[in-house]
Amino acid sequence: MICNGCKLAPVLAAMLCTPGWTQVSWFNANPATRPSPRKYTRMVWDSVREHVLLFGGQEDLETYHNDTWVWDGVRWTELWPAHRPPQREDHMMAFDRERGRVVMFGGHDVNVRFFDDTWEWDGTDWHEMNPATKPPPTAYSAMAYDPVRRVVVMYGGLNQQLVEVGGTWEWDGTTWRARFPQHNPGARSHHAMAWDPALGRIVLYGGYTTPQGWLNDCWTWDGVNWVQLTTGPLMMDMRMVYDTVRDRLVIWGGRLQPGNQMWELVNGTWQARTVTGQYPVGRQAHTMAFDERNGNIVMFGGYDDFVRYGDTWICSASAAATWESFGHNCGGSGVAPAPILGLGSGQRPWLGDTVTFRVPAVPPGHPVMLVLGGSRSSWQGLSLPFPLGHLGMDGCDLLVGPELALAMPATQMTASYALVIPTRPELIGTAFYAQAAMHDPQSNPAGIALTNGLELRLGGR
Repeated sequence: MICNGCKLAPVLAAMLCTPGWTQVSWFNANPATRPSPRKYTRMVWDSVREHVLLFGGQEDLETYHNDTWVWDGVRWTELWPAHRPPQREDHMMAFDRERGRVVMFGGHDVNVRFFDDTWEWDGTDWHEMNPATKPPPTAYSAMAYDPVRRVVVMYGGLNQQLVEVGGTWEWDGTTWRARFPQHNPGARSHHAMAWDPALGRIVLYGGYTTPQGWLNDCWTWDGVNWVQLTTGPLMMDMRMVYDTVRDRLVIWGGRLQPGNQMWELVNGTWQARTVTGQYPVGRQAHTMAFDERNGNIVMFGGYDDFVRYGDTWICSASAAATWESFGHNCGGSGVAPAPILGLGSGQRPWLGDTVTFRVPAVPPGHPVMLVLGGSRSSWQGLSLPFPLGHLGMDGCDLLVGPELALAMPATQMTASYALVIPTRPELIGTAFYAQAAMHDPQSNPAGIALTNGLELRLGGR
């Protein structure tokens, strides 16, 4: 490691650190217009129209709803479609990204009549589908969309006789198909399901079954079989979403455990998240969706066995981890192309993670050096980018203040350097910068080719 002054602000000066959680905060949006207080309503994120859509729910024992609302990140707006499904609670909903439609199935009405109807929302109106094959009347189940196989998957629930079931069903936009895997999670209701892009599978968690009671098992569905993944806290009537900013499944609320606990699936293990500041009161039978446009969890409603809530809460991390390329590369010859600097596939600079700087297509005998700095605008009185033509590098610019220089060993013609990001919450939002230099005698009189620059901004999750 070569260190010229080591003035690089805290990001790299603190390579040794102690583990710690980054901040996650809840905010009561308190919109002026909102759906009425209710439990067992459902919400999904509509990625085509970029808003959260809510339908139905129970306000009290005599009042069930069939209203449609959308949340745009700031306000609720009620929609008035020409057609709407009958009033119901604890139906199941999922968003079919391939066809751009919200899919809804089942639930029950004020007379405890269970439904077996399938409806789709196209952004303007509800359409009742009439498939030749369909699941039996079901409520208190869970659904999720598999974007790889392009089907909606539903598992379990209660039937009209109030008995837990354990069937696996898939909706392809035309019909329902019953699946009969070798293994399954067993009969249950009041569980949660969500798609996990990191695992590439649908994940099911918890719920309730008679006579065992509350459950804490976790399963994944790959389209062929259910596989048990791990265990966590006992709970039912919780809600689970995938946080695409922090790349993890998040569970909040539920029955049996304190209803305002937050759990996250991290490296295959369920971990409790400690939340400071204000947060919603404990509850179950609420609804949640992840707002991908604004990068936060939206939670609405629910009840605590006595009170039905009509509040809207937003949960978000302190900052997202981002990186981007800037400036241009230079040099290159008949032996080696102008070098390009990037990060490993799918990597982002989260606290505690490792990011790998990579320069591909490096011929043997062309050593590469990575330089890191705390600024892309100035360095030791020089304004950046600084042209280097007077040093024999025509068309090349110094893009980063070179405060730290690190050798990048090459393997199979790719030079790389793995950097561990310190796990220190005070670094969230801090930016640092990188550029690499490759020795190439044929590129210019100086024999040095330069890459583009990278700006990395640290995030917490």
